[in-house]
Amino acid sequence: MTISRHRSGPKLLIAAALEEELSPIKKHMGGCSDVSFRTVGIGPRMAYQGVRSMLSNGSTIEGPHLLLLVGFAGAVDPFLKSGDIVVSKRYYRQTVNSSALATSTNGGPIVSRQSNDSELPNFLEPDQIMNECAMKAAHAADVSFVTSPSLTVDRLIGSRAEKRAVFRQNLVSVVNMEDYWAAAASREAGVSFLSVRAVVDVASQNLPDYLASLTGSKFRVAMSILSHPWRVATLARLSVEMRRSQQSLVQFARSFIPMITKTPESDFLVSTADVGNPGQLSHSNQSCPDSMGLASQVNPGLTAGFIK
Repeated sequence: MTISRHRSGPKLLIAAALEEELSPIKKHMGGCSDVSFRTVGIGPRMAYQGVRSMLSNGSTIEGPHLLLLVGFAGAVDPFLKSGDIVVSKRYYRQTVNSSALATSTNGGPIVSRQSNDSELPNFLEPDQIMNECAMKAAHAADVSFVTSPSLTVDRLIGSRAEKRAVFRQNLVSVVNMEDYWAAAASREAGVSFLSVRAVVDVASQNLPDYLASLTGSKFRVAMSILSHPWRVATLARLSVEMRRSQQSLVQFARSFIPMITKTPESDFLVSTADVGNPGQLSHSNQSCPDSMGLASQVNPGLTAGFIK
């Protein structure tokens, strides 16, 4: 049995944790009738609940049938550079056994209503057609990109030592705080999902402990600079790196959005048998239009948006 996706509303929903991750794309692509934009908030719980809320009318005529999550990421792979695009082929979740990192959520927002953490899949995967289109779009946009997996964590991973530990103990290239749980909520709603991230901080870069307390607040960033002027250099560097990441996301989006919105809706029919089960949502085995085989290849407002 399949869920029909013949709807009159926007075909593609682009979401992000923060407005700073989304606003540059909205500025360049906000006039597209097939696209809508929403923020979900920072972290596993907000990502899961925010996406669930957005897609709660997923079976109605107004709901989107494609969800693209965009945002920043922190690199743990030493070969990645600031501004690189990551089209993850798997979204791993942090578990008590997945790494040496301490976790405050015991795996994420769904665990509290599950009888056993082991019942949750350790990873989810993107929609194959969206993923194929994303690789072609990144290639066409001439942005540096990889297709390595990501790890969804519940706090800032800022030190070089922690990044090395994550890289050694998990087969991932970047960390963020939303991918797995946004994908889980999308799967429950029967909506095709893809996450595309841009690297901000590289693996060799230490992030200051105070950064997490500044997240999402321009006022706190400004006050931090005023009361701790020696932080200016660090925050200025992050501001530059964030601009670079924003530019990469915009380049990617300008190539990806026209491509994915031309894909026939019938290619994204989702099987209800797959909803709520581990793995990838099934769909017809079609290709993205014109697809081809590809190998994986101080501003307080900006700084306030940095979290990964």
